Amino acid sequence: MLMLDRGASGTQHVSWGQAIDATIAAYLKVASQEQYHYILPDKARSALAEERALLRPLIDELVRRNTTYRAFITDGFTEIRALERVADFVCDDGQRDADRVVRGREDALARVVSGGVNALRDGNVLSRVLRAGKKLTVQYARGTAALLRVLPADTFGDAPKAADKLDGGAALLGGYLKDEEAIEAQRVSLRAAVRGACAALREQLEQMNGRLRTHLSDAFIDSLYPQLADKGRKIVDDIVDDSGEDPEPPGDAPTP
Repeated sequence: MLMLDRGASGTQHVSWGQAIDATIAAYLKVASQEQYHYILPDKARSALAEERALLRPLIDELVRRNTTYRAFITDGFTEIRALERVADFVCDDGQRDADRVVRGREDALARVVSGGVNALRDGNVLSRVLRAGKKLTVQYARGTAALLRVLPADTFGDAPKAADKLDGGAALLGGYLKDEEAIEAQRVSLRAAVRGACAALREQLEQMNGRLRTHLSDAFIDSLYPQLADKGRKIVDDIVDDSGEDPEPPGDAPTP
């Protein structure tokens, strides 16, 4: 018997457990009809019903934990990463302001700052700084701001304003990155709860299989489980969300 891979997601474990539970319920429903009574003799029917009663609470608990985890991922990370995008823009806009401040004054900059323009952003060109990761963005913003503050106001009049924007953006983004670390710590514990519920479900199913062999064949027990795909990490008959638009046909292909 192929069991769902242990590394499969909590959502797939939910679908798997619900599919097994639904199959057990379907057997009990069909076998309750007189003409199909032979499918499940009385003792086997009672045993299967008892196993379903043991299985249901574990599936419900997995659903609860997985739903909590998925909601946390969606709500927590969506908001903090949106805030980070805003702070990242503030930092990038400050870097553009800094570029305008020193543009055309490279010689004057070199007389004040060792390394000149190259020192302004730790030797990186502006385009690379604007594509930097979040932590590096904070680092670059602070470094550029510090150098802008030593420039003489009579030559680089807008330097303090650009430095303030960079420092503000760095403080904003740095704070949000710390908030994300706290969210990540919560995610780890919630994910562990999901994995624990998955393990409990799997253990119950293993025990169920052993008990049912007293009354039912291995072929029957196998039939309780849905087919698997993707190297055992997904169930074949999982319902797929097809709410997106159909892909456009290739340009040269006739439209049906």
